[in-house]
Amino acid sequence: MKKKYILILIAFLSIAGARAQQASRLIGLTKTRYMPTASVFTPQDSAAYMYHGSEDTTNGGNMAFDSSYTFAYMDSITVNNQSYRTYQTLTGNNLTTTLIQWYDTSAGGWQNYTLNNTTFNSDNNVTVRTIQIWDSVGHVWQNSTHTANTYTGTNLSVRIRQNWIVSLNNWRNNLKDSFYYDGNGNTIYHRQQSWDTIGNAWVNSTLVTSAFNGINQVTETIHQVWDPVGFSWTNSANDLFHYDVQNRLVNSIVQRLDSVTNDWRNNGEDSLVYDGSDNISIEYKNSWDTTNNVWRNVNMHEYTYDASKNMLTDTQWNWNNANSIYRYNSYNTYTYNSFNQVLVYTTTSWQISSQTWIEKGSDLQYRYYYETFILPMSVSNVNAPGTLNVYPVPAQSRINIVLSWAQPQAFTIGIYDITGNLIKQWGGNAAGAYRENIPVNDLAPGNYFIKATGSKQQITQQFVIVR
Repeated sequence: MKKKYILILIAFLSIAGARAQQASRLIGLTKTRYMPTASVFTPQDSAAYMYHGSEDTTNGGNMAFDSSYTFAYMDSITVNNQSYRTYQTLTGNNLTTTLIQWYDTSAGGWQNYTLNNTTFNSDNNVTVRTIQIWDSVGHVWQNSTHTANTYTGTNLSVRIRQNWIVSLNNWRNNLKDSFYYDGNGNTIYHRQQSWDTIGNAWVNSTLVTSAFNGINQVTETIHQVWDPVGFSWTNSANDLFHYDVQNRLVNSIVQRLDSVTNDWRNNGEDSLVYDGSDNISIEYKNSWDTTNNVWRNVNMHEYTYDASKNMLTDTQWNWNNANSIYRYNSYNTYTYNSFNQVLVYTTTSWQISSQTWIEKGSDLQYRYYYETFILPMSVSNVNAPGTLNVYPVPAQSRINIVLSWAQPQAFTIGIYDITGNLIKQWGGNAAGAYRENIPVNDLAPGNYFIKATGSKQQITQQFVIVR
């Protein structure tokens, strides 16, 4: 069975000011694709995230949820099929174990897939990470990869990756990375070596050397590869970085080595323009014309932002050589909640024939769903009744309901159509939090409302059903 796993990295921004007592964390994500035949975005994949208490920290880019479920929509069947689920364990703020399971539709149950175990030192740096894969025949965990990190102070100095060799029943070296720093903690050398199984020794592979200016901004990075015949490092690529008087990166150039002249030759260029708020407003990408020795336009991005520096739009133009002009290609939009977290990300395409932005079959829309929670040692805002989240949006066969009361209370939940008629209703015991996944395949496509009515307060949320 073909297995797929969707990795979702979400950056959580700091909470400040009057919202300092509350935070917001991701509880759901829906990926939809535009279907021209129905003129709607239809679900492709969705994920749900669960937490315990006030957990919502990140370490090394990992979301610190306790468990998650990923659902895959079949192309020809409008059902939400279970696909993957993930369980994570945190020790303090460190993610120590990650268990991933996949749903075996033929057996009708969850099967183990991978298990990651991670240890940390007293500085919360990763020291050892082991990945195991489930052996469905022997019903045991089988070693796969092992990574060990060594530090000099808080700087990573050596990283060794090993692969498990089943025939030897032992670990075998694979890759070794060595890092060297200047007095300011900048990485000036990064050498990678591969393991020679015949000579049982590390063999040089690549070397990256970087230079920095007086304020620790990288100015040049040279990439080299090892020549096993000449036993020396050979230049491969060179990256140059330029800054303006305000120390903002305005230009970066990638160069490649000309094997004939043994000189650096321009390859690609990225130039940045900033607005009055120091946001990148325009980005130009160019390529080098080796015949005429000039830069040629490739594409351009124009970005807009809100007052909180959140990106609102990303418009891309591609350069048209025949007419020597930039032409529209794509248009991406973002919306945010009050915590500066992305709510909706939508892609749109340019139609040349009508000279308008339209949704095509290749366009996607991601919808993110959050819940607020109280940070440790803070006091709840009792003036807010709570939160009610419903996802995915749009829905097809099932919906997830996540209700969180500021004050625990008995309640009823009702689904209403757009005219206010009650469709179905059920009750819940006195509680502060409530989660439920219910079928809605008996409801006709359209707009609906869910209302949670408690003994003290009520909350209403809207959702949409499509087929």
